[in-house]
This record gives sequence, structure tokens and C-alpha cells, in this order.
Amino acid sequence: MARTGNGWHITALNGVGVGQLVLDDRIRLRVGSHEIELRPPGAELVEGAVEGAGEGAAVAVELGMAPGLLRRVVAGVRVLDEGVLRVGFADGARLAAPSAAERVAWSLAVRGTAFFAPRPGGGLTVRLLN
Repeated sequence: MARTGNGWHITALNGVGVGQLVLDDRIRLRVGSHEIELRPPGAELVEGAVEGAGEGAAVAVELGMAPGLLRRVVAGVRVLDEGVLRVGFADGARLAAPSAAERVAWSLAVRGTAFFAPRPGGGLTVRLLN
């Protein structure tokens, strides 16, 4: 995990597949011993996007499409100070979850290291555990 100019690069999830999904009123992705929680609506998934080859079509992540995230391998995670979570997958897909006006739209728990969540309306809450 490294602090950058406008956020954090979270390397602990790199190369790890989404091994478990928990679905209720939110989507929880278990990536190794770490967890990404998304509260629909809000997150968008871009399928098959290749860096520099165009954006592709962003699709809102809904509970019904969550099984498509299972077993995808994480290539990179970035958390921005304005409250945006970005996850890149090895197959080129990208997931983006912005902050929401009146609720916590997502969270990222990096086991034993840190917890990240956007503040309602923008900004970022960071708790470093060590």
C-alpha cells in the first residue's frame, strides 16, 4: 500500500482472485482475506477495456450481475481522496465506485492494514491499522 499525490495504491489485492461473493442489499467481494463492499446503485463496470484503446461502455453494477465478478483476478486497486474506488481486473475490465451524496457507497477492508470508505458527499475516510 502506498500513498500517492491524490490517493492510495493498494497492492495487497494484486494478483488475487475474487473468491467469494456475499449478496444481500449490497455486494461483498472477498479477495483473499480482504473485502470490497459495494452498495448499489453507484458502481460501474467497464468490460474488456484495454488501456489506451477506448473506454468501452460503463454498466451500473446491480445485484444480479455480481456473479460475473466471481473469480476475476484483481490487477490493481486505487482509492482516490475524493472518495472514488477503482479496481482493475486482469481481463481488462474495470470497476469504479464513486462516493454518494447521502450514504457510504463502498468500503475496502485490507486485512490487518487499513480500512477505506468514502464520506457521504465526497472525501475519504482512512483508518490505518498498524
